[in-house]
Amino acid sequence: RGVAPMWIYGFHGATIGLRPASPCSWTDGRDPVYLHPSQLGCSLSHLFALKFAVADQPSEFIIAEDDLVLVDNFPYEWPKVRKEIPEDVGIVQLEAFPTEPIREKRVSDRLMEYFYPWGSSCIWWRREAAVRAITMLRPLDRPYDQMLMQMVYPFIRCLTCVPGLATPRTR
Repeated sequence: RGVAPMWIYGFHGATIGLRPASPCSWTDGRDPVYLHPSQLGCSLSHLFALKFAVADQPSEFIIAEDDLVLVDNFPYEWPKVRKEIPEDVGIVQLEAFPTEPIREKRVSDRLMEYFYPWGSSCIWWRREAAVRAITMLRPLDRPYDQMLMQMVYPFIRCLTCVPGLATPRTR
């Protein structure tokens, strides 16, 4: 699709013995609920990929999961979408998976702003936004997409490409 990816091996939390230190929620009986080791490994993998990309010092980059498929016309569509991204936007989700379409705001022909954007399988990052996000993504106590929604998106403007330019192979 015209993309030269750099493969970054993630962490499989269940096989390497990861255990979360703090709970992500509580049951009604106030018993702590901890993140599953696989979810913790996924969150660590995303954070590692983000730090790795920032260390490479590109002005912008895309982080995508390995089970992702870019649309056939990605080489044609992405440059058009890229031109529409406003300067104050630091993050664009290329997989359209919004959860609250009622609270949407059209920004351009292909970009929408959602009240509660969901998903993390294919994200375009502006470097400055990624640097800020890295400091916000602590502690690792919930799934990565929840961390983005609760800890990053309220402070760094995020848009969603609609229709999406990527879809996961598995769900």
